[in-house]
Amino acid sequence: MKVTTTRFDVDTFKYSEDSGKWEPQASIDTPVDATNEIFRVATLNILADCFPRMVEYAILSDKRKKSLVEEIITQDATFLGLNEVTDQALSEILENDWIKKTYYVSKVPTDQG
Repeated sequence: MKVTTTRFDVDTFKYSEDSGKWEPQASIDTPVDATNEIFRVATLNILADCFPRMVEYAILSDKRKKSLVEEIITQDATFLGLNEVTDQALSEILENDWIKKTYYVSKVPTDQG
């Protein structure tokens, strides 16, 4: 069985129950069993929430926000890439308890980092 270690050299944050904030992490060394480990990669274009007023009303709806988080949970990806994400949208996504427990993130909104 071949085991490799993958090093991620990016700023990384993990939610801390103690502080109630996304805290910077030292580097993450992740052992990966190349023969048995299954990982899922997903990307979602969430459509930035910075459009003209009428479009903004549609994409800022609570139903849409809830659906985005539900889709992220359904995907249960090992690696998740989000496109067209503003700080406001990211803040709302990162409020979800499952996401807090499950993911490391490479960016936190400016008011959280």
